[in-house]
Amino acid sequence: MKKLLLATLLALPLFCAAQECRDTSYTVNQGGVFFDVTRTDCTDGTYTEVKSIVGDTATMVSRYANKMVSDATPVASAAITAMRANQLLTSLIRFDTLATAQLGRSPLTAVMASYEREFLTGSWVLEYNGATTNVTFPRLSTNQRIRLLPAGGTARTFLFPGPMARLVNYPISGNNILFRMKEGYWMSFAYRFQDRIILRRQGVTFNSR
Repeated sequence: MKKLLLATLLALPLFCAAQECRDTSYTVNQGGVFFDVTRTDCTDGTYTEVKSIVGDTATMVSRYANKMVSDATPVASAAITAMRANQLLTSLIRFDTLATAQLGRSPLTAVMASYEREFLTGSWVLEYNGATTNVTFPRLSTNQRIRLLPAGGTARTFLFPGPMARLVNYPISGNNILFRMKEGYWMSFAYRFQDRIILRRQGVTFNSR
């Protein structure tokens, strides 16, 4: 009898460990009154529900309106920051010039050295307006920074003080700002997809639509 009881007690934790439960949250309308419900379903068929009152329709409208504003606000703030990216990069480059004069070493070059491994791994292409161009990253002998060299073209200034880069006069004139979307994929911001400059390692994709 004792052996049977011991075997049962030992098997109990194994049974409990095999039990899996999943939480689901949703909102229900009961006679014009809204409730938040959290339901926990377990693999043995049992479930529990916790219900809390939210309020009437006006309360729900206010709740969803606040959610819309909350979701839109950081996107708008990020867009404003992105629009000022060129100005920020200009300020950082000026700061680097002053810091280099003071320290005898360039903080920008140090940052680029820590990021350049990404560009020196694999084969890269630049995509713009439906055209794809192979690019490489030769090193400038004077300051040891890498540049961007399109196939059949000339090397272009390519500065990246972190996950944001300035590509000068390529593929269009001016200072083109690219952002690191993921490892191996950099892209400029533009409303139309064909107007975006995409710099990526071959084989790396990113769904930005």
